[in-house]
Amino acid sequence: MVLYKYVGFEDALKIIENSCVSFTKANQFNDPFEMQALSNYSYIIDDSNPSVTQLETAPSKLQTGVNMSYGVLSLTRAPLNNLMWSHYGDEHRGVVIGFDVNEAGFCDKDKNVIPANFGDIIYTKTFPEHLRNESNVQRFNELRSKACYSQDTFEFFKYAYLFKGIDWAYEEEVRVVKNVGFHLYNREDDSKNYYSNSNGQWQHMKISEHKDLNLFSFPKSAIKEIYLGSKVYKIKKIESLLAMLSKDIKVKGCALNSKSYDIVAHNYFGESKT
Repeated sequence: MVLYKYVGFEDALKIIENSCVSFTKANQFNDPFEMQALSNYSYIIDDSNPSVTQLETAPSKLQTGVNMSYGVLSLTRAPLNNLMWSHYGDEHRGVVIGFDVNEAGFCDKDKNVIPANFGDIIYTKTFPEHLRNESNVQRFNELRSKACYSQDTFEFFKYAYLFKGIDWAYEEEVRVVKNVGFHLYNREDDSKNYYSNSNGQWQHMKISEHKDLNLFSFPKSAIKEIYLGSKVYKIKKIESLLAMLSKDIKVKGCALNSKSYDIVAHNYFGESKT
């Protein structure tokens, strides 16, 4: 199964050259409602004294704890979506990268809290209801440190990451969620902040006070398709990208349909495709 990532041109060069892609923490997304479905989840942090204050603050505490531990890779099923190109593909000046999610390890239940084949976003007008209660400290901590998929905890992670407002349905988003925690830090090269955990090999980069990146290393062979935006004109930029690609990767150029409001794709090296 191939799923797609919209990125700017320079970001595409970095992803391809380094075979790394960023898993983003939910509080850095552009939707202020991220993780708000958890507001209907009930928690008792201290079994011996479940005070009203604790019950009111527990969801925000858990959101904070979960946000620190997990990163999200947002993919889509739609490489030719006009709005997606405008919003995430640098206004058609960027690139769409097609990943074989199995080859990239994004469907591995042992290395993903939400594998790609369980990561379809549920678009809805209202927050989900009838969420079960979590009622002990051990369980609370488990939900902040989970490192693999399990049916027992999937319900919680579904409410945390897979519900979005109906306005976002055009994205046809599929998410992969990994634990990005510093469980096994690689001290061989502190200057570049390399580390590893049970979910993979990582590099941590601090971009600003409120933004950091957790770059996941994937096999180079996992990239199967490249779409060049309809406003990618500079030959030298294109050549620099093509030079990094293996010959078996399908490269397509995007263009505007002359008869409808659609984006069409053609084989960059000549064979016509839509």
